[in-house]
Amino acid sequence: MYCNKCGKFTETEDILCADCKAKEQQQTVNAVVSEPCSTTQPVAAILPRPSNGFGVAAMVLGLVAFVMAVLGYLIAEPGYEFDVLIVLLFAHPALIIALVNGIKAVVVFVKACKNKQAKPVAGFVMGIIGLNLVMISLILFDEAFMYCM
Repeated sequence: MYCNKCGKFTETEDILCADCKAKEQQQTVNAVVSEPCSTTQPVAAILPRPSNGFGVAAMVLGLVAFVMAVLGYLIAEPGYEFDVLIVLLFAHPALIIALVNGIKAVVVFVKACKNKQAKPVAGFVMGIIGLNLVMISLILFDEAFMYCM
């Protein structure tokens, strides 16, 4: 058999010859010895960078819920409370998910501040916008129901 690294003929069935095995073992030992253990790294270097994903989800789903609320408000007329209820049922998952993601975006921002990490400001702002859209959507649905009754 021949060595996979240098091409020298070996009499055993090993994929590396004795010289190449010795070189690899020495490189492994050198790599382990040369990397000192360092516990003086800053916390920001150890922790992963926080994401803006929760804020983006909150804002997008808040916008979907807002559009559905406007639609429900526009079709609201006395006697059409069932239609408004159907629109609310379709908007309900978007409202809940936007609310949860908006809260998570705020929590991620606060944790990043406490851990002295890079702050996901864009996610925080989008999360707040998403929470506001949820609140406005709920007010619009309430107004639509009050108008229907």
